[in-house]
Amino acid sequence: MAPRSVRRLLALALLRAASATTITIACAGDSTTEGNAAKGFPYAVVLQDFLGDGFEVQNWGAGGR
Repeated sequence: MAPRSVRRLLALALLRAASATTITIACAGDSTTEGNAAKGFPYAVVLQDFLGDGFEVQNWGAGGR
C-alpha cells in the first residue's frame, strides 16, 4: 500500500479532476525544502512536475534560520 502522503496527494488529484480551480500547495521547511541539498531538483519543483496542471506548488523553504 502507498504511504499516507501519496494517498493524500492522489486524493487531491481526484478532487482537482472534479474542480475548475487551482489548488495551491505550500512546501514549508528548512534548507532541504528550499533546495540547497537537491542538486538542481528542489522538492517543490519535483512535486509541481508530479502533480501537473491545476496545482500551484510554492516553495517556502528557508535555510539557515
